[in-house]
This record gives sequence, C-alpha cells and structure tokens, in this order.
Amino acid sequence: MNQLPAIVDGEFKLFESHAILIYISCLFISWSCRSLQRTGRRVHHVAYLDSYMCFCIGLDGSQGSDKGAGEETEESETKMKLKVYADRMSQPARAVIIFCKLNGIDYEEVRVDISKLQHLTPEYSEINPMKQLPAIVDGRFKLFESHAILIYLACSYPGIPDHWYPADVCKRSEMHSVLDWHHSNLRRGPG
Repeated sequence: MNQLPAIVDGEFKLFESHAILIYISCLFISWSCRSLQRTGRRVHHVAYLDSYMCFCIGLDGSQGSDKGAGEETEESETKMKLKVYADRMSQPARAVIIFCKLNGIDYEEVRVDISKLQHLTPEYSEINPMKQLPAIVDGRFKLFESHAILIYLACSYPGIPDHWYPADVCKRSEMHSVLDWHHSNLRRGPG
C-alpha cells in the first residue's frame, strides 16, 4: 500500500487523504470521539461529509451532491424506523444489513433491484443522487456509501460495541485508512 499522501506522527503512520483528514480533525480541531458520540446533529454532518468524501475518492470522477448537507434531525423529532435501501446482490448493501442484524438495529429493508435498473430511477435518486447502493433514510436524514453508513450507525445507535468503530483516534484513523484503500482499489462495480 505504497500510496501518497501519507503522514507520520511519532510512531503512528497513516495513508489515504480521507483517513488523514479524519485523524487531523480529531486531533487538532477537537472533534473528539466524545463529541461525535451516539446522538445529535454533529454526527449527521460528519456522516454526510464522510459520505461525500467516500464518493469523491470513488470510481467515476463525478462530484457528489450537496443535497442534504443542511439537513438536521431534531432531538425531539419522533424517530422513524431506519430504512435500508439495498439489493442483496450488492456486497456493500449486504454489509450494512449484516451490521444492522448483528447489532440489533431495527430497520426496514427496501429492495432496489439492480438488475431492473431501479437504482437509476428518479425516485431512487431522491434517496441517493449518486444512484448507487446502499443508502439509508433515518428520519429525515439520508446517507449513501456503505462505509459512511456503517460509521453513522456505529456512532448514532446506542449499545454498539466499540470494536466496530473505535473511540481511540489512532485506531479509528487506521480503520479509515483501510476503508479508503478498499473503496479506491477493490470496490469497482455496479450499485
């Protein structure tokens, strides 16, 4: 994995620009894991940023959409059931479904059939303007890209074990480094 950019902070080494940004943000802009925990608007904004950045390092060179960047979920808003838009033929969609099942997250699976090009419909583009799977709707909050979704779920649902998304910023940044490498190098395909 000899890639640039890379940073060295003492004994800690990290590659991939997205992971480096998360690491620097957590260390120097005081977005500690405590401020990103489990509930609140800040998690939504960081998850949206994460989703946008994952798409930007993606495959087709397109730019993400700013749609939803200002969406906030009020603490007092009645929580609607999480909707997971997926086709089980999509490995990233299966990862989100498995994560929800393993962690007891109550969700509704909304099937989007890739073979029938349902992910390219105008209705689905309202959920995910990038027209790929998976995507989620949690109340009024919409999110796409499996890595961003998994991070959001780990941070916003209570009782998720720390090993899924560590509180330690170094471990978390190393995780982002591998996730970004995975996104850029291994996941090339429809949906």
